[in-house]
Amino acid sequence: DFARWHGEQCSGKTLLIVGEQGFGDQIMFASCFNDAMRRAGRCVIECDPRLAGLFRRSFTSANIRPVVHAGEHSVLPAQTEPIDLQIPMGNLPGFFRKRWEEFPRHAGYLRAVPERVAYWRARLDALGPGPKIGLSWRGGVAATRRHLRCIDLDQFLPVFDLPAIFVSLQYGDCAGDLSRLNLEQNVILPHWQDALDDYEETAALICALDLVISVCTAVIHLAGALGKPVWVLVPAIAEWRYLDRGELLPWYPSARLFRQTEPGQWKSAIKQIAEQLAGRFPSNCR
Repeated sequence: DFARWHGEQCSGKTLLIVGEQGFGDQIMFASCFNDAMRRAGRCVIECDPRLAGLFRRSFTSANIRPVVHAGEHSVLPAQTEPIDLQIPMGNLPGFFRKRWEEFPRHAGYLRAVPERVAYWRARLDALGPGPKIGLSWRGGVAATRRHLRCIDLDQFLPVFDLPAIFVSLQYGDCAGDLSRLNLEQNVILPHWQDALDDYEETAALICALDLVISVCTAVIHLAGALGKPVWVLVPAIAEWRYLDRGELLPWYPSARLFRQTEPGQWKSAIKQIAEQLAGRFPSNCR
């Protein structure tokens, strides 16, 4: 019922940004919020409830409204201030990210809770010396190409042999994967479910890590939006977010892409990651 915003200056009016996209997409498109707020008098931003705390802390001048089933035609509660204009969140890059040079070289636009970052850093330090690296090896559901975004944990053995401490950032039920890795390969991957059930805690844990390695899933969006180094395992047939070539991801300057050379084969990409890790964190780092 609200008029569509077309990117024009609208100071003195209230703009509704509707979170009609997926969870990771909302994190990615949040990089455009400050651009929109500079043109609008006031912004109301609908988002997934899991992101409300992060967005409130990071975009303090906006009114953040968690909506369970966000969509272009979502209706705000009656007590909300009058809305003048609206725009679906996924349309914002059409105004602000049309060329590579329009993607800012940011150091992170989301902010975790500092006290929780300190808490998770202490827990990581208790695991022992060496760099702390988060790992996520499964992403998506059947409808979102899960078969292209999953890697068996035993394929990461060349990485696990390096002098670093790896921890799980895997959402969902991964107890079986972790148990098999321990029993068959004698590798223990610490997993804190309380850090993954609450995205505020996930953000704080990621901020406490030295590096994140992940398949294409929301974890890479969160790490990139927090400005943390994140290495992404990209399938040969990549989604549009990851482009069709190159190592850089314009949305996140801290991200680096490691691509499959042929569909279904992760060996070369993981070998490349192991070689890069060996150079980044030499064996004497302990």
